[in-house]
Amino acid sequence: MATIQIGTDKLITLAEACRLLPSKPSPATLWRWRTKGVNGVKLECVRVGNRWYTTRAAMSRFISQQTAAVAPAADDELAERSAATARRLGQAGLL
Repeated sequence: MATIQIGTDKLITLAEACRLLPSKPSPATLWRWRTKGVNGVKLECVRVGNRWYTTRAAMSRFISQQTAAVAPAADDELAERSAATARRLGQAGLL
């Protein structure tokens, strides 16, 4: 897992990071992502003085990891529903 490199990564405030996302969540939402996480994934942040910062790369990693954490479950559910649908179609003589 990559970590934020203060010397090389461009730091952005949590408020700035909110504006990068299409749904424009509040800074409190990103704070929650930092502290509690989503689906076992936490947003990487660093504290400089009294402010918290993240990076575009950390946001990208968070979104990718969060998606990967739920994608297998969604794929399994879809496969299960597809199998059930195929059984019902077969029973109805349509397959």
